[in-house]
Amino acid sequence: MATPAQHPSQDRPKLALICTEMLPVPPVRGGAIQTYIAGVIPHLVPHFEITVVSVADDLLPARETVNDVRFIRLGRRDGKQDYYEQVAAFIASERFDVIELFNRPNYVRLISDAAPGVPVVLSLHNEMFEEKKIDAAHARECLEATAAVIGISRFIARGVQALYPEFSSKVTWIRSGVELRTFRPLWMMNKREAAATVARVPDHQRRPLILAVARLSKKKGVHVMINAMTEVLKKHPTARLSIVGSRWYGENTAHEYKAEVEELAKPFGDAITFSGYVPYARIPDHFATADMFVCASQWHEPLARVHYEAMASGLPIITTRRGGNAEVMEDGYNGLLIKKHKEPAAFAAAINHLLDQPEKAAVMGRYGRLLAEKHYSWKRVAKDLREVLQSALWRTVAFEEQRQTVDTE
Repeated sequence: MATPAQHPSQDRPKLALICTEMLPVPPVRGGAIQTYIAGVIPHLVPHFEITVVSVADDLLPARETVNDVRFIRLGRRDGKQDYYEQVAAFIASERFDVIELFNRPNYVRLISDAAPGVPVVLSLHNEMFEEKKIDAAHARECLEATAAVIGISRFIARGVQALYPEFSSKVTWIRSGVELRTFRPLWMMNKREAAATVARVPDHQRRPLILAVARLSKKKGVHVMINAMTEVLKKHPTARLSIVGSRWYGENTAHEYKAEVEELAKPFGDAITFSGYVPYARIPDHFATADMFVCASQWHEPLARVHYEAMASGLPIITTRRGGNAEVMEDGYNGLLIKKHKEPAAFAAAINHLLDQPEKAAVMGRYGRLLAEKHYSWKRVAKDLREVLQSALWRTVAFEEQRQTVDTE
């Protein structure tokens, strides 16, 4: 059984990272949270003894240790509740010094009760404290039980603070990152690497290429981008829009919206292409061979990680002001911000602006790469995360020591 918090064991405190029930770690089927965990753990290993708990997958063993990181993958026999009950049972069977739970405030108490006295840090990658997702009483119980709450963006963090101001001091934000060695522009590659990258992209043509990497979902605005191409092609008839992504990670199942946007794109012929699901390992090739990246989010996006990937790949970005997306943008410097996110004409004007001025677009892309190198490496993300985890750990240890001292007086 788990024991109350005490001085961290050995030189490295024992850290449990609890992923959501959706996809496994490492991100063999993609996923923003899964990519985040895989990105930070190499930089956390010198400071923590790490166990990653995620859902089981046919592509991965149930248990393994890789590069000094232990992976525990649990089945999801009867849905979400069953998965977290298994997680809690595992957490209760060992002693951890600090726990980070990703994106599931509804299960904070379950995990906290399984590890009494162990600080639980909640990492939020979506607006999980909306009333439709958690009632106010349960939300307050959750926030009371957490040592800290980390939002993936200022937008997410401030949303929690606005709803529950009495817990504001517990809430901070740490923006995500990108693997800078994997996502690179062609101009940072040698000739052989660049040629191989171009060869791996299906139907690659040296035409102006507008890239959208997004799930096929109405809230991602794929239909808006398609409609924008009417005006783009009037001015730049050789331009091409490449839509990379499927309805869900790791699969290409048919669904109503997919059929809708494919029908919408038919009149454009080969000017609009759909790649369907692309394994995450091949995504950098699509970024490297594009001329610009467009995100047409129609919802309050937490802060889509594709922005980091586009910057690292040296692409100018066109994105909306929805949610946290604008936090990584310097409008006019690393790309352009769209105010009228529902209007295809607004996207068409921004795309045409960059196609009209390729030199300006290239400068924006290079500035974006500099921003990625300066602010969005996994090393920086892990450093910020480590500070929160260690602070939560030592505050808890200090409190426990103080309590024990009072009890013995």
